[in-house]
Amino acid sequence: MKKFILGIILSLVMILNTGCEKSPSELISLTLKEGTDHSGVFIFKNESDYDAVYGHYYQIMKKENDKWVNVEMINKLYVTSEAFNLSSNQSVELSIDWEYAYGKLPKGLYKIVKEVTVKNKDYDVYGTFNIE
Repeated sequence: MKKFILGIILSLVMILNTGCEKSPSELISLTLKEGTDHSGVFIFKNESDYDAVYGHYYQIMKKENDKWVNVEMINKLYVTSEAFNLSSNQSVELSIDWEYAYGKLPKGLYKIVKEVTVKNKDYDVYGTFNIE
């Protein structure tokens, strides 16, 4: 009987712990270090226990009427398909010049979106920034 109760307790602990684990998208961040209306330097930080892979491609969205909408590109963004490793507990600076693809951005609240792959699963990582 004691083994049965212990088994139930251990099962409940395992179930409860699985819901507490954060996803990689919550542990990988993009934070603006410095920026202008046409470019920015972002700190890309991986605080997860796993390596992440990312590429050059990005997307910019703007907050309008409490909703995030895609900023329309004025020129198609062509990037090479290189893959970069962002190791666990590592950070890198990413310099992104969006003037060719998006032009100079008007005042507003924006977010840049980058896709990362962790353990063969894709996640979107967002970094918000303000143009004043």
